[in-house]
Amino acid sequence: MYIFDFLQTWITWFNALAGQNQFLVGGIGTVVFGGVMYLVRSIPHTIYLWIRRFSTSEFTINTRNDNYEDFLKILYHSRIQFFSRNYAISETKPELVPGYGVSFGWYAGRPLTFQKRILDNKNNIEEQIDITFFTRKKTVVEQFVREAASDVMEDDLKVYFSSGHYWERGPSKRKRSLDTVFANQNVKDKIVSKIRWFMDNEDWYNVRGIPYKLCIILHGEPGTGKTSLIHAMATEFNANIRFMSDLVLIDNLITHCSKRDFIVVEDIDTLANLKREKDKTSVVNTGKKGSTNSKVVSTAFALHTLLNSIDGFKTPHGTVFFITTNHIDQLDPALIRVGRVDELVEVTPLDENELRAMFKAFYPKTPLKVLENYCKIYTYKPTIGAKLQSLFANNNPEIALQELFKDMTKKRNTK
Repeated sequence: MYIFDFLQTWITWFNALAGQNQFLVGGIGTVVFGGVMYLVRSIPHTIYLWIRRFSTSEFTINTRNDNYEDFLKILYHSRIQFFSRNYAISETKPELVPGYGVSFGWYAGRPLTFQKRILDNKNNIEEQIDITFFTRKKTVVEQFVREAASDVMEDDLKVYFSSGHYWERGPSKRKRSLDTVFANQNVKDKIVSKIRWFMDNEDWYNVRGIPYKLCIILHGEPGTGKTSLIHAMATEFNANIRFMSDLVLIDNLITHCSKRDFIVVEDIDTLANLKREKDKTSVVNTGKKGSTNSKVVSTAFALHTLLNSIDGFKTPHGTVFFITTNHIDQLDPALIRVGRVDELVEVTPLDENELRAMFKAFYPKTPLKVLENYCKIYTYKPTIGAKLQSLFANNNPEIALQELFKDMTKKRNTK
């Protein structure tokens, strides 16, 4: 009762005041009109946000993800072409992928939209895709992720190259079995056995507090097949290959690696002189009068970074390192010491058994007796695989064998 009396009194007072002050009435009217228009404009947006919140799932992927190109490929085949006509060329294959802008699609029986855009970062310009699935089912997003992860054909290897501060996806490589790599069998067996034991015995490392990593250095003269061995090992263990070309950045890049990665540093003796005693510095003039800036070109820094990446706090759990060199004697003792490097494997020229295997592979229709006749006359000197491959690939059997044995010593005649 008292409330109604109060309201009646307040209304009477406001009407009296309004009759005396037209500006006040106009101001209040403007405020009320603005509030109504705000509600009219905001209600659809609020409804849209409500629907989006309770009816959709969001997913974001950028170029730092290993499967970025695979996601692009799935989105390209999932989108509705009539509403999506923006195209680009894949960086890894000569095929079309979605271009920048908004596209509409259909995946797993549900509509989706996605926007491909450029992120302007400090170090690199990267791409990102923001995807909206019109479903609340997490299983749809999980299916999308699984499909992208398995999109690479079973006969392909994923290959990545160090590029600035992130890994850049390179063209996929055909898988290669160990049978196609012509290296001395004991070398292949030693490497396979070491990696297999490593992968099957993670608990052994954990119980003893030993860092769970494996580092193998392959050394030997050029052309003995070190790179081919790594290719075949990645195939054998279904691993990705990540090539490092800048040792200074290795400690940042390896944090993005996993157990499925082989980190490869090829020809390390050519990347930098990693002997401390030969460390050098150079002075660079800034161009300004009276001022110079000392820029230290420090091989010691590269060595320090590499050592701590292989065997330090940033070493990824379960990662396999492969380092190749043609000159093992040029590497710093700290790099090749026991404990930091788990296996030093010399890849030697091919012996007579591997020569036979390679001959049969290149000349399947030629009797092996043709080769045996030469081996009876000459003392075979172990030869690098690259030379044998060149001879067998470019000549008929007789000419290839003549060229191979021409500089080899004849055996003494024995009765």
